[in-house]
Amino acid sequence: MSLVQNSLVVSTGTNGTTVTLKLHSSSGNVAIKALTVAVRDSNGTNLDYPNANNVTVSTSLYTFTSTKVLQPGTYTMFGAYQTSNGAWSSFVSQKVSVSNTIVQESLELTENGPNVTAVLKINSKPTPTTLQSLTVAVRDDNNNNLDFPNLFSVNVGTSTYSFNETQSFNPGTYTAFGAFELNNVWVSLPSQTFVVSGSITPSPPSNLAVTGTTDSSVTLSWSAGNGTTTYNVVRDGSNIASVSGLTYTDTGLTPGTSYTYAVVGVNSSGTASTATPSVIATTTGVNAGPGTRLGKNNVFWDDFNSGSLNTTNWTLNKTSSYTNNGPTNAKDHKLDYLNPNCISFKDSNVVFTAQDAGFKISGFPQGGSLGAWYTAFITTEFSPNGFQVKTNDYLEGKFYLPPNIGAWPALWTWKDGNGEIDVFEYHPDNPNLLELSNHVNKASEYYTNASTIAPNKWITIGALLGANSVKWYVNGVNVWSDNTGVGNGFQSYINLNLSLDDGYPENNHPGPTAGQIITFSTDYVGVWR
Repeated sequence: MSLVQNSLVVSTGTNGTTVTLKLHSSSGNVAIKALTVAVRDSNGTNLDYPNANNVTVSTSLYTFTSTKVLQPGTYTMFGAYQTSNGAWSSFVSQKVSVSNTIVQESLELTENGPNVTAVLKINSKPTPTTLQSLTVAVRDDNNNNLDFPNLFSVNVGTSTYSFNETQSFNPGTYTAFGAFELNNVWVSLPSQTFVVSGSITPSPPSNLAVTGTTDSSVTLSWSAGNGTTTYNVVRDGSNIASVSGLTYTDTGLTPGTSYTYAVVGVNSSGTASTATPSVIATTTGVNAGPGTRLGKNNVFWDDFNSGSLNTTNWTLNKTSSYTNNGPTNAKDHKLDYLNPNCISFKDSNVVFTAQDAGFKISGFPQGGSLGAWYTAFITTEFSPNGFQVKTNDYLEGKFYLPPNIGAWPALWTWKDGNGEIDVFEYHPDNPNLLELSNHVNKASEYYTNASTIAPNKWITIGALLGANSVKWYVNGVNVWSDNTGVGNGFQSYINLNLSLDDGYPENNHPGPTAGQIITFSTDYVGVWR
């Protein structure tokens, strides 16, 4: 055999350990049955990467690359290939040390007089790690060490671990950075400077709400923050007013336009608090519609006013998120059987209707067959426009939540077997809860609020798809930020549908009752960029 290995490069990242094997043939094309990178741990156990099958290697460079999660440790790795007669051969082996990556999500330092609170958020990828020590290190202008107290034997998982400590500092400028000890070696995370003024920072106002709108005005109210004497009103990132009371009316606005507001408290010495969570307000008027959101311009809009599906923007009942593009998706615990008659338009809304189909389908993870339910699914995938949301887009819709147990409505994104951001999923057996999920860089939240989330109630839900953090908004209020984001270069299609739970305990939700008619209505879906 004339195969020659050029290189085998191994690197560990947040998604696992990546191998890149480069080889060529010294004498024309060579067909091989399988190619992989073989892995042996210290006990001799095989942990090989998945094969590339039926490979032809020419005199030009051929590259095999693959990623999988390996536990920290020392491994023996080597390229290996199987000839057409079934025999395996290997290239020269090498020892590889695999370790986890400690990822800093954020480091926040908050001053309250001479006291400074450090909140360091980290995680371990791709598997958990136990650190010998963890702290936030501090250096003054003279390079003196003023570190926060150490934590010892810290178990850091793949989701957020928070270090939260407070200590006193003299006024001055300092450099702070997270630091951890692993295998008797100290490692520093990214640093930042902070200033201690010695004055007490007021607490921010709370309960910011939109209490009224007209064609040209928005009225806001909020609750007082401790230590505040005045309040700065911020619209779309700019200060527009300073007031002493707990209400403000912003005038001279454009009809049918959305504005983002926050309020900052200021004490008598001029020290400002952090801002409240933002709220979105839309002025009334005949031009009400897409407008703007979060200071962004509308690039996709459907208010379903035409009375029929816009087939330039949407495809009906065909999606790569379902097995064989539909009509069923039992493997995901869904009773769905997609039917074009299950979508209609009423009162300028798109209405999904689900009902018992009268036959059974199979393919469920638990085995067996269950009764199918006719329902519908619309997506920008496969449509002529093929619209996709991108990094830093804001995706929003307005929905009427169904009361029927077993209903499973959702607005979400999907592409190439991933790309999934769940703007929301709703199950009426948890009537006051929305499931918010980032499946691109794993994060999820069960957001509960009985005053805004309930069956037979309209609700506006959106997600700002930031590179480093996805932020969810309910009725214009930022309710959760995942601090993982979608990364740069994210693109994904929009999906809107009504599914039906299969009722299997693993799925944690009961199925629907036979004979019901279940509906789910959407007023609009839009994207701002």
